[in-house]
Amino acid sequence: MQEKVFRNRRNYKKLLCYIKAETIYDITYLFANKFLQQSDRTIDQMVQAARSGKQNIIEGYAAGATSSASELKLLNVAKSSLQELLADYEDYLRTRGLHQWKEDSVEFTKAQELGKEHDDSAFWMGIVSTRSDETIANIAIILLHQTDYLLYKFMETISHRFVSEGGFREKLSHIRRAHKDIKSTPSAPNAPNGSNAPLILFPTELEASRLRVVRPDLDIRICGVGVVNVALCIAEIIADERPNAIVLCGIAGAYSDALQIGDVVGVATEHLAGMPDAYKQSYHSNISFDGVSQVVSNTVQSVGMAAGDALIENMEGAMLFALCRQHKIRCGEIRAISNYVNTPRSEWKIELATEHLAAYLAELF
Repeated sequence: MQEKVFRNRRNYKKLLCYIKAETIYDITYLFANKFLQQSDRTIDQMVQAARSGKQNIIEGYAAGATSSASELKLLNVAKSSLQELLADYEDYLRTRGLHQWKEDSVEFTKAQELGKEHDDSAFWMGIVSTRSDETIANIAIILLHQTDYLLYKFMETISHRFVSEGGFREKLSHIRRAHKDIKSTPSAPNAPNGSNAPLILFPTELEASRLRVVRPDLDIRICGVGVVNVALCIAEIIADERPNAIVLCGIAGAYSDALQIGDVVGVATEHLAGMPDAYKQSYHSNISFDGVSQVVSNTVQSVGMAAGDALIENMEGAMLFALCRQHKIRCGEIRAISNYVNTPRSEWKIELATEHLAAYLAELF
């Protein structure tokens, strides 16, 4: 039986923390418009804080179908908004010399017990519609404390669930690996799509973002731009994880119109450009990719390098091949052409290149 990816979500209106937050919004709307002067900006601030508390519970609960992290973040926004509203009610009482109920007072105890027994807005609106501003503010404060506690317990439950069950990406990755194990035959040594998907590196989030959207199950990391950043990143990954394979992806510049803007290519060989002749080295991929041309690339650190036999240039590839060769890890490189070398950056077609790259990678892996 296939593991469920999406969590079953009941109606958010049945959440106790939402019911109380909705009640608080209704009370606040009445209170602010009844007891504050229309020119007072606090009206909008209090009503918007109450609304934010309510709406972020809705949005967070919906996001929780796929992302516990997003759910927790939005619930925390709701919690923060209601804390802001709590301070507004306390300020109202203090600045007007009104009495805030003590926790051991009869009024506080009675309202607290009613808050535990009744959550719906209709019950509370029937009470506050005839009460003074002092009484309504105190009731709101008690309900806000109760809602804050309910949100805390709800967030705690989500955190525990995340630890025990994992997140959405982990589930997708697990299901996809299981699916590949069942359907695929053993891969050749140089194939990228065996039962263990490779770790995918991009120099920048800009280059990675499109693939993240269409394939959130893939293990995608950002290594940084240039040979130093990619060396540090790969060295740490190898030391901590020793992945089955690493594939470096990103945009590249073409030396001539032998390649068109938007073309996707596999890199077979990387030259570390700019080195003295005595120290020049070339490094080779040990993963080949179907459906794209295999090219030679220069890894450069500045513009103006001679092309030699290379068709493209980038700023990281040689270091990937060198480190993976040293540690006997399978590696490959896939680039999409965003520009011609020496073209001003303002003319680069990064969006087109990353779109084509993501489409190819989504099918490849």
